[in-house]
Amino acid sequence: MKVIKNAKVYTMTGDAKVYESLAWEGNKITAISSNKLHAEHELVGENVVITPGFINPISNVGLKEQFVDKLPGDDTEDKSYPINPHFDTISGINHSDKGFEKLREMGFLINGIGPGDMNLLGGNIVLVKNRPGFVEDNIINGNIGIKSVLGSRTKGVSENPAFPKTRTRAVAALRQILYTTKDYISDKNSFSLMFEALVPIVKKHRPLFIHANRADDVFTALRIKEEFNINIVIVGGAEAHKAALKLKSSNTPVLLTLNSMLTNDIEVKEMRLDNLSTLAKLGVLTGITSDYQLPASAIYDLLLKLVDNGFEVADLLQFLTLNNAKILGIDNSYGSLEEGKNATFNIFRTDELSHENILWSVIDGEVFAKKGERNYVAD
Repeated sequence: MKVIKNAKVYTMTGDAKVYESLAWEGNKITAISSNKLHAEHELVGENVVITPGFINPISNVGLKEQFVDKLPGDDTEDKSYPINPHFDTISGINHSDKGFEKLREMGFLINGIGPGDMNLLGGNIVLVKNRPGFVEDNIINGNIGIKSVLGSRTKGVSENPAFPKTRTRAVAALRQILYTTKDYISDKNSFSLMFEALVPIVKKHRPLFIHANRADDVFTALRIKEEFNINIVIVGGAEAHKAALKLKSSNTPVLLTLNSMLTNDIEVKEMRLDNLSTLAKLGVLTGITSDYQLPASAIYDLLLKLVDNGFEVADLLQFLTLNNAKILGIDNSYGSLEEGKNATFNIFRTDELSHENILWSVIDGEVFAKKGERNYVAD
């Protein structure tokens, strides 16, 4: 058993008590106690802060390579056809992309990876633990849903006439493929990878992760949800606050890409920090994600601004941990620190939200020291 002593533990369970010790054995948390624990092996930190591992639900790490030694590859979107729900994402992930290590050092220990940043329907989203090694060995869920894009990002991506040039054509194409999938289920005369990929969406076994920033695109996504009786998650959500009451009444979660504030995209001009609190106060299950190639490190800078504006650290952590775990359906094992849950967490010097404050991360009980930091596991 391993133990961290003298720690402030953000459990995310609603318990504001400051604990002193956290213990784990193998890949499970065995105790969180205000009494000092003893173990044969101890991971000792003086006045450290422990948080659940951060979860990045939507990214393209390993697909759009940014930290490789040679010429980086890009398997994010296929411009030969706009509708590709049958693309097997894991086939395009380069496990050698140093982006995995960069994200882990910033505390993002679980990543959702999905292609199709500009496709009307991209491939499946793979949820992986951010450990070194082959992606196949770190999969939490090989298919949590399908990625979809509405708005200007899917318009005019390619000169290929198959790609929509207007919102109306894009939405018509999406509705048609969903109706055809229903017909495929009721009268299956042949096998189709494309329709098989969409069957779990139509049957509500998995959600459609719809990227929508403008309010009209958010309402379009909600109409599609209602028309086909499917589950959806809004990604991006720059103007989702304008549809907050409808999102709440339809039980539709939102993954805000706060770091899109740093871009010049006109569709995110209304992405503001207070959108986070607006959605949360109205009861919309809200999380934070980095989305595509936007730097995850920028999230920290934005969160620090929220702290300066009166946000509590525990509340902000909720958007990176437990809320994301609930949206992804993995909150039974991840997202909070409780006995019996997976031992995946971060250790900070202080509770200032800065990736430079991270000392170590623990994934499945295995300790990863940040470069330049000592791994304090006793011999």
